[in-house]
Amino acid sequence: MLDQDRDAAAGDRYYDGDDGEIRSYGKAAGAADAKTIVSAVERYYAAAAAGDGARACALTYYIDVETLPETYGQPPGPHWLQGAHSCRAVLARVFAHYRRKLSAPVVVTATRVQGNHADALVGFRTLGAGYVKLHREGHAWKVDGLLATPLP
Repeated sequence: MLDQDRDAAAGDRYYDGDDGEIRSYGKAAGAADAKTIVSAVERYYAAAAAGDGARACALTYYIDVETLPETYGQPPGPHWLQGAHSCRAVLARVFAHYRRKLSAPVVVTATRVQGNHADALVGFRTLGAGYVKLHREGHAWKVDGLLATPLP
């Protein structure tokens, strides 16, 4: 469950010396924000594991919902995403592409907040450690991106 660069510090399950910028983003989330951020990430990854693009889109930041088809569903996006003309279709194809790696549950190890933006530090047995960007939309936290970004 270490990050992707394999330079882990001894004894740490997720992080190493070059992950400080991500781990110190903003400030630690308060209890209420932490709870809703963890819930949003867990629900999003449950939808991902189930291949449910529609449910994941409901948990996705509205700007991403509008731009994912334009960004990924046509060239120069990956060939396996071309022709996906909705958020639901893009996410369903992403989840199908990474199906085996999305089979293990996500573990949220920390939540960091700065204004209306948040990072959830996550670990997976199958994907390694990373972080999920979120954006506050009204009173809800929504995932801002496709999948977790690997730690440096």
